[in-house]
Amino acid sequence: MVHYKKVIQGIVNYIDDEFVSRFSGSWKAWAIGGMAAIVAARADTAFSELRDNPALKALGLIDGENIDIDVIYAELLRQAQKGTATVEMPVVGAVTFSAADVESVYRHIVNAKGAA
Repeated sequence: MVHYKKVIQGIVNYIDDEFVSRFSGSWKAWAIGGMAAIVAARADTAFSELRDNPALKALGLIDGENIDIDVIYAELLRQAQKGTATVEMPVVGAVTFSAADVESVYRHIVNAKGAA
């Protein structure tokens, strides 16, 4: 289990370190970086909404302020190893993610500075 603030910081670090570079030289890089910063600034509100989600409670993925990233990571990686996933993102358009992205996000979360 990892504190949600560390999870958010790790995701923002992944976006800054690896995702934004996919759009280097484009206004989309600015938009993505800006959105990541806004999400980080409003993480408390977003997490309180997720924490009360009955499905997440039933699955045991959230305990207090902690998220079970190991369970989420293991299953996302297993699914990603079957093939890539393309996601239509507002402003950005279609973006394809792979198992390498799942591994990278996980590493960024584990290595993030923040609440323990």
